[in-house]
Amino acid sequence: MNFDFSDELKAFAEGLGRGLAAVCTLADVRQSVVDGQFHRPSWQVLVDMGIPALSLPEDDGGAGLGMLPLALAAQEIGHALVPVPSFSSLYAFTHALQLAEGGDVAQWRRCIADGQSIGCVSLAASGDLRYEAGKLSGFSPPVLDGAYADAAVLLARSDDGSPAFVFVSLADNAVRREGLATVDPARPMCRLAFDRVAAVQIGDETVANRTRDAAAVLLAFEQVGAATRALEATRDYVMQRQTFGRVVGSYQAIKHRMADMWCAIELAKAHSLYAAWALDSRSPDLPLAARSAHATACEAFRFAARECLQLHGGIGFTFEGDPQLFYRRSRLYASLLDSPAEARTNIAALLMAGERPAN
Repeated sequence: MNFDFSDELKAFAEGLGRGLAAVCTLADVRQSVVDGQFHRPSWQVLVDMGIPALSLPEDDGGAGLGMLPLALAAQEIGHALVPVPSFSSLYAFTHALQLAEGGDVAQWRRCIADGQSIGCVSLAASGDLRYEAGKLSGFSPPVLDGAYADAAVLLARSDDGSPAFVFVSLADNAVRREGLATVDPARPMCRLAFDRVAAVQIGDETVANRTRDAAAVLLAFEQVGAATRALEATRDYVMQRQTFGRVVGSYQAIKHRMADMWCAIELAKAHSLYAAWALDSRSPDLPLAARSAHATACEAFRFAARECLQLHGGIGFTFEGDPQLFYRRSRLYASLLDSPAEARTNIAALLMAGERPAN
């Protein structure tokens, strides 16, 4: 069975990669770290190329192309390391709206499709967030991109104590946003506070878990792309840096470490490709595949970022160097969903149960 992408999708991804590279260099990413803002020119490239509309149905102004083009787009976003609301808006929020079982959110799907709005998501259940009689009150967990999002989907506790997956507009004056420090300021986080803000329930914990699976697969592709860029940056540096009259990359120990980076990335890529197929085909294997892709991609990106920093030597530990950009992003993304250890624990639980939960 061939799990690779078609030549047409690969050509599409190459075009997106060139577009992002033209507007955002690693120097621009570093400036976003200083400014604490996402890179709007890169976001505009994504909007102009129709990336937010890829997976949305045509009735909502989308392209109706499914999840595979979005997975490839995520890989190019990662390779360019552009600081944009990808996980929050393109992956999790958009998929949550597609799965919505209640509430009138069709107009928001159209706003997302044409790039007018940005969404954010919290997939962590919080006892501080309560949904009662159509009103949302309390404090959310830390939310990525919540500082400038137009709407949010969050897990809250309903009046009977059960989890409720709710949609809420953030334009209400009763919504407060508290900025939080993060390891990657280019991807700002905040805590949202609600005081009886109107909200609608769009699903339960099952819908939230399906959203988490889809977001995990797409985030895995973004991490594979970023890890590949870290490997390329390290290769370029060790091939021109010299010590004692020799190119650093000629030392066997350096070759071994570079090979380990490549193997980790290829393993994550294989898991991500299978997970993309499971997501697009709505396979019952998705919960297992998504967790496997998430665990291996997190580990590959974290390992590649760490080796990139180490093999750059002293310059790798400075703010002026590029390795810190990869390291910051890898640490942030490892905290968005389950840790690799937690993902493997969940995989083991699913396998021990002897069943694959249907999506």
